[in-house]
Formats: sequence, C-alpha cells, structure tokens
Amino acid sequence: MYKKIWYLVVVLFVAVSAIVFVVSAKNFKNSPFKRSSSTASTASSTITTQGDFELGSYDASRLTISSGSMSINLLGSLDLLSLYNEDNSRLTANAGTAPNAIDASDVTTWEAQCTGADHSDYWQFDLGSTFTVKTLHINYIEDCNGVAVYYSTNGTDWTNIPLGFGGGAGHGDVDLGAGITARYLKIQINVSSFCTVCGTPGVHDFQITGSHTTTHTTAATQIDGGTNFFEWEAFTPTQTTPANTSISYRYRTSTNGTDWTSWVGAIGSVTSRNGNDRYRYLQVEATLSNTDGASTPSIDQYEIDYHTNLAPSTPTAMTAVVGG
Repeated sequence: MYKKIWYLVVVLFVAVSAIVFVVSAKNFKNSPFKRSSSTASTASSTITTQGDFELGSYDASRLTISSGSMSINLLGSLDLLSLYNEDNSRLTANAGTAPNAIDASDVTTWEAQCTGADHSDYWQFDLGSTFTVKTLHINYIEDCNGVAVYYSTNGTDWTNIPLGFGGGAGHGDVDLGAGITARYLKIQINVSSFCTVCGTPGVHDFQITGSHTTTHTTAATQIDGGTNFFEWEAFTPTQTTPANTSISYRYRTSTNGTDWTSWVGAIGSVTSRNGNDRYRYLQVEATLSNTDGASTPSIDQYEIDYHTNLAPSTPTAMTAVVGG
C-alpha cells in the first residue's frame, strides 16, 4: 500500500517538474534579459579629392592643395620677383624702376632719381601676409651709408634693420638670427646730400629668406562618426617631412558641429562622450612648417580610427580617411 502511494508521489513530482520546465523555458525565450545576437553596424567616411581638402579652412597664399595632397606654398622661397609677377601691386615706389632690384640680376639696377632737396627715394614691398624673415641679401652701388632697410607688419610703423656694412659699392648678407616678423619691406635713401657726395645711389639686387608656417583645418562636419558613434581611437597621417620641416596636429570634437571642445595635441585626449552626449564630429588642425624657407612638408591623407556601438553589441572599429 505504501509502495503504491510512494510511486504516485514520484510520478506526480516528475509531471509537475516537466510542466515547470516547459513554462520556464517559454518565459525565458520571451525574456528581455536573454542574450542578444544582434551585430554592430558598419560605416566609413572617406575624403580623398582636391575638392575635399578645399572644404577645409586655410590661407591659399600659404598652402598649395593639389589632387591628393597639400603642402606649403613656398612662392619661390620668398622669391620677391615671383611674388611681384603674381601681383604687381605688391611693389610700390616713388622713384626708379623698382623691379630691377628684385630680379636676382647684378646687371639691372633700381636707381634713385636724385631730384628735389630731400632725396628720400624709396621702394616698398608687400609680402601679402606676415613671414619670419631670417636673412637679407643686398647688392648696392654708391652706398655711403645712405641705403637703409626697414620692415613693418602694418605698412605704417617701420623698424630699421642695421646692415652693418656700407661705404662704396658692394654687397652683404645680414643674418637676422631667429628672424623678424614682417609683411612689408622698404629700401630708402636717407641722406639729403647723397647724390652730390656719392653719385647716383641704387640697388642691384635685394633678396630675403625666411621660415614658413601655415595651417589647414578640416570642415566642421567633414569627419563624422555617425549616429552610432562611440569613441575616437587613433589618428594616422600619411605625410612627407624633409629635413628642416615639421608637421604637427591638434584635435577637437563636437556633438553638433557648432560647439567645440578645446584643442588638444593627441587624439587619445579628445572628448568622445560625456554622459549620454556623443561627440561624433572631429576636426583636425594641421600645421606645416619649415625653418629654411625652401623645404616643403606635405600631407597626402589622414586616417582616423573610431568605434561605433549599437547597444548591447561590442564596439566595432571603423576608419575615416581624409585626403589621399
């Protein structure tokens, strides 16, 4: 009798356990806590053409953009004649044929006219923007310490550059050390009795060298991590930096392409997210420099690695390319 009762208890227990298992399995299947099998989305942003580079902000007189690259515009390594040929209005004079002084020829000459009581003949050159000028070369005739060179950043306030030589015809180079910041240069005859004492004064040749620095900044929404953006990861430029040149970068981010974080010097230091805010837009500022006024650094492209994340999937690495 007891055996039959025990047998019925066991059978009933097994049946109830089976029902509980089936119900539990069904509930688990519909549970919001089950493991997801969804995958992260994939996307990419590629900027490769000359037109893409030109979307950014830059000084066209200092930066040359061509198909697949950008580089310092040397403008003839501060070749004054090249600048003059580009825009004749850069050179003004109140006497003589001023272009003769910047044509790199010792045959042609800018000569003062020696008219009037005050022989303050001059010519003045506008470089177009400020440069760091490091050396001067001047080849002059009948100096008598009467030829003076000045520089200015605004064309109004002038500073004299001591030449350290003079007296008779000759030539000399002036080393300006770390350099002077100048947009305007002027050569002037300063001695009122110059013409009667020394003969007709003038300059055969006047040249300068200097260092160049220019920047390029990508457009506000040009580098966009997308709606599923998660984190900026790495920055890899393809560039060429010969001797005496350098290229440096800064970065900043934004949630809307208008309001930006402060510039930082490393991609790993940018703000990618803050609470629920995602800083999906990235700007890159590239600064190209040389110290000899002649060598040319260039950039072919930027490659920016970032992650996207469709929760709860694992972040997926992505790449955005600028240039190339």
